[in-house]
Amino acid sequence: MNKMRRALAVAGLLLAGAGIAGAAPGWYSCTVTATGAAAWGGTGGVVYLRLTDAGGAFTNKWVMTDADAKISDRMLATALTAMSSGKQVVVYVDAAQSFPVLQTCYVVSDMW
Repeated sequence: MNKMRRALAVAGLLLAGAGIAGAAPGWYSCTVTATGAAAWGGTGGVVYLRLTDAGGAFTNKWVMTDADAKISDRMLATALTAMSSGKQVVVYVDAAQSFPVLQTCYVVSDMW
């Protein structure tokens, strides 16, 4: 019985470790498919972007900005620029989260 418990405990630790490793943030080249600001529910200056990774890691993934209005305004401007010019964005985000907070967003003229 003790061997079974130990085996289950080790398996649980391995699975927990795998979940942490899989949730590491990363850089993605994306197309912005939608963007906009939200002011309901106390979200303040949060901006949402729907992104599709050019490498196929995710499709139509919703991400959000920090509630800081200055940062959100800049991210919204960047997203709108990319959409209106047909350019890609390069983002740094933890795509494993349900609604990850966008850390960085650049418009690029070619794939990074």
